[in-house]
Amino acid sequence: MKNNLSDKQIFEKLRLWRNDLAKKKHIKPFMIFPNDTLERTAKARPEKIEDLYGIKGWGPTKISRYGEKILKVIKNKKVNDLKKEVVSVKVFLGLMNRKLAEMSQVKVQGEISDPSLRERYAFFSLKDTDMEDYLVNCFLGWDTFKELKDLIEEGFEVIISGFPRIYKNGKLSLQVENIKPVGQGALKRAFEALKKKLKEKGYFAPERKKEIPAFVQNIGLITSSKSAAIKDFKQNLGNHGFNVFLKDVSVEGENAIGDIVSAIDYFNKEKPDLDLLILIRGGGSLESLKAFNSEKVAQSIIRSGLPVVTGVGHERDKTIAGFVSDKMLSTPTAVANFLDENHQKLKDVLESNIFNLNQNMKVFLKTRQKHQIKLSDNLFQVFSHFLDRYSFSLSHFTEKLFNGLRSVFQKFQGLENQFINSFNVYEKRINQKKHKLDFSFNKLTNSFKDISQEFKKQLMVNSNNLNNSNPLSILKRGYSITYKNKKPVKDVKQVKKGDLINTKLYKGEIKSKVK
Repeated sequence: MKNNLSDKQIFEKLRLWRNDLAKKKHIKPFMIFPNDTLERTAKARPEKIEDLYGIKGWGPTKISRYGEKILKVIKNKKVNDLKKEVVSVKVFLGLMNRKLAEMSQVKVQGEISDPSLRERYAFFSLKDTDMEDYLVNCFLGWDTFKELKDLIEEGFEVIISGFPRIYKNGKLSLQVENIKPVGQGALKRAFEALKKKLKEKGYFAPERKKEIPAFVQNIGLITSSKSAAIKDFKQNLGNHGFNVFLKDVSVEGENAIGDIVSAIDYFNKEKPDLDLLILIRGGGSLESLKAFNSEKVAQSIIRSGLPVVTGVGHERDKTIAGFVSDKMLSTPTAVANFLDENHQKLKDVLESNIFNLNQNMKVFLKTRQKHQIKLSDNLFQVFSHFLDRYSFSLSHFTEKLFNGLRSVFQKFQGLENQFINSFNVYEKRINQKKHKLDFSFNKLTNSFKDISQEFKKQLMVNSNNLNNSNPLSILKRGYSITYKNKKPVKDVKQVKKGDLINTKLYKGEIKSKVK
């Protein structure tokens, strides 16, 4: 027979069956099946054992242990006709709970009364706001306790979403799935309670917030494509080449929280190279801004690896999402202006830096030019000093040769004068080149190379001439010098029979006695 129950109704039947079984076994319900496995099972609607193998969370052991029972629970059999059959209280309550499980999730509006919060669950009553004698007991389990506990407060008017159930003591209780505050007062108190809670957890701490990049180019925009907010944002966003990637979401209503959380997670996973995320919407009441005051959205902003900027509402509006975000601005227009101003500031800084760089480069080049000119002057002074010193040394050496060997090296005087004249010629040329350098710095290197090469060539020629006139060179050609008492013998009359004389050869000397 076809099962006409919704997926949620089948899930609730499976959940009640599992919870009853867990109580009998004295174990936690999730140790039998976690909720997500039951949800997948309800959605798959298996009709035979083989179907269970294709559902995540079902293994051979669980199929053999619970397979047949699960299939019986899923089949939508009618409750026995109690008029024709006598049943025990236990069976009666079980039949009633199965019948209640066939109901879709109910929503009941009322005022919270006598709340009792434990470590991981809570009890409270929901009484009618007009007829206080009418009330229903409510139970908030561990799976939703952490998320909803801050909304359980005496006198809060709320809408409770959940499934009714009768306990073994006969009491009816509403198994709470969600709590939605009603009215500005309740919403305001819920807002302040959540704000206090998240502040104590450090969600608003400045040191936790991510830095907004100085240069923003790629933006992930999260808002409704049909809202006035996106028009205001785009109209005020300067033409700076921004790449805007829109994720269309509901910004109010039941789907808003899930849409916003999914959008933030999507951008972080699929476009992690974005510079930042922007979450915007127009102003409104606390009721219409409820998604932006939810803990789930706050947690998704905290999880985001990308910086998040918010612009929600009007100037006076403050939201939990704004407090948690890395940069909270008052409106969508303010967000656009913030990006525009940042881009303009960056542009101004770049232009200023370029101007300063040009100025510094001019100063540097001018200083460098002066340094090069001074360096060239110093080089010429050193070179001139070198030539002067070398000329003096050479003259001194020549003078010593003339004093010792005047008669042998008479021609050397002429060579010396020629050599000195050559130096004077080069010195004159160098001075001419130096004057030219005052007018053209760029010709310094080429002129210096030309002078150096010419000087080296002439120096080599003169050096060869000097070597040819050197006494050692004469000796090398076979000549010799005779000394008596360390004085050169120039005439045979300087010696007599019996004198000891020394004859200097190119290599070595000969000692002899005159006969």
